[in-house]
Amino acid sequence: MMKTALVLTVAGLATAASADLITASAFGPHAVTAPTYGEAAGDVTNTVNAIFDAGGGIILNSLAHTVDSSEAMTAGFRPTTMTTTVTTVGSTRTITMEWLTDGGAFMVEPGDSATGAGPVTTLSFEHGSANAAGNGIDDPDFVAYNHPFDGTSYLGAFDLLGAGGAVLFSGSYFLQLPSATEMDGRTFISAGGGDLSGFGITGGRSTWSYEIVPAPASAALLGLGGFAAARRRR
Repeated sequence: MMKTALVLTVAGLATAASADLITASAFGPHAVTAPTYGEAAGDVTNTVNAIFDAGGGIILNSLAHTVDSSEAMTAGFRPTTMTTTVTTVGSTRTITMEWLTDGGAFMVEPGDSATGAGPVTTLSFEHGSANAAGNGIDDPDFVAYNHPFDGTSYLGAFDLLGAGGAVLFSGSYFLQLPSATEMDGRTFISAGGGDLSGFGITGGRSTWSYEIVPAPASAALLGLGGFAAARRRR
C-alpha cells in the first residue's frame, strides 16, 4: 500500500508531497572501491540496478548495455529490462534510460535482504559508476551538459516508477564527466532508512540532455544565418 504525505528531498531541497521521507542522493553504498573509467567503447555502457540492506549487503542486476536498445539485465534479485533511447534535435542530444522489472513485478518485495541482517533500505540506478565498474556512455560529439551543477554533479532528471508506469517520486539523476566525452550517472533512493518494499516500486527512469558538435550541414546553416544577419546590419 502506498504511503501518503511524502516529503521529497533532492539535493538539499524539500517539497511536501505525500508519508515517509524519500531521498535521491548522489552518494550511496559501493561494492567496488574505485571505478575503472576510460573503458567506454562507443555506445556500450555498464549499467546496474542494486538493492542494499540494513546490514550493508548488496545484490546487483547488471548489464553491459548497448545504448539505444532494450536488453535483459543479468538478474541478481528481480528480472529487469534496461532500455535507452537517444534523440537529437539540432545541437541538443537527449538520453533516456529506463530500468523496468519484467511483468510489472515489484522491484523490492517484503522479506528481501542481501545478508539477512535487515530489509532493503537503499535502491540504486546507475551507469558507468563505481558499482558498475566504470565504463560510462562515450559520445565524441559531447560539448556540455544542459543541466545545473551543484558543485559535485550535474543534475539530470529521475522518476521512480510504480504500477503502470505511474511516477511515485521525481528527483535528480547525478551526472559526471570522468573524461572529456564520457558520461556516467547514478541515483540512490532511500526512505529515511526504512524498508522500501512498501512503496510498490517497479523501476526508474533517468533523462538528461547535452550540447553536441553540430553536424556539418547544421554548422553550414548556422554560418549562413550569421552571414545573413550580418548583411542585414549593414
